[in-house]
Amino acid sequence: MSQVGQGQEVEEGLEEAPRLAISKGKDEMTIMNTMRTSPRRGKSKMVSMRDILTEAEIKTAENLYTSVPVAEFNKKVAEEIISPVLRRINAKLGQENDARYIGYLVEYEFMKRGVQR
Repeated sequence: MSQVGQGQEVEEGLEEAPRLAISKGKDEMTIMNTMRTSPRRGKSKMVSMRDILTEAEIKTAENLYTSVPVAEFNKKVAEEIISPVLRRINAKLGQENDARYIGYLVEYEFMKRGVQR
């Protein structure tokens, strides 16, 4: 076993799908791209939510966050905001991403900022 990213372990020789990890910085997300060929090699980028979403998209996501039930937020933000611009996000981050996972990162940022539901 070897350590990968945020204390996650993987068996030697296993292919690892790209994954995203969250930083502790205010208004920032660490995008962890674990290389498929080696679980030991990877690269991280620090990006803010504003680097991948426009101000209008962030405002719309925040409105959703405060108006929909907790269990529905991720699905709605992924479908209504992230999926339509996923190509742009992927280009910015230099990797393929899942809209639902980006939605979880957005939700985490709102929780971290203390946005009230």
